[in-house]
Amino acid sequence: MVVGGHNLGKILAKQLGITFYDKELITLVAGETNFSEDFISENEQKLPNSLLYQMIMQDYEAPLNKSMSYDDALFVAQSRIIRRIASEKPCIIVGRCADYILKDRPNTINVFLYANMEFKINRVINEYGVSSDKALETIKQTD
Repeated sequence: MVVGGHNLGKILAKQLGITFYDKELITLVAGETNFSEDFISENEQKLPNSLLYQMIMQDYEAPLNKSMSYDDALFVAQSRIIRRIASEKPCIIVGRCADYILKDRPNTINVFLYANMEFKINRVINEYGVSSDKALETIKQTD
């Protein structure tokens, strides 16, 4: 059976009887911020700079106001929610830089799935209906 991260996460969560988070995090972040779900979907995969990461990991109350870019504020908000969820109960979180956000957290398991580019392109075309001329661009945005 060939599965991507989302499908593997769902299967594992069901077998382990724990909560699964993937796109559900978009709704959670939108509910706790002034960001729309569309804005979050389009911008959530961007990595922060090292100063922003240090603020998040040291629990400083990073201001979510005009002093930060929208991308940075989104990352801070999403990071706080991911850290809160991970501290409340066992769960599986797919993507959203969770491996980076939770990298120093004990009792955390990170799984990295790998496939060569030819396989990824075929999967995006066949499973998601992306045209062959947009497949590589789609992979670069989400991988």
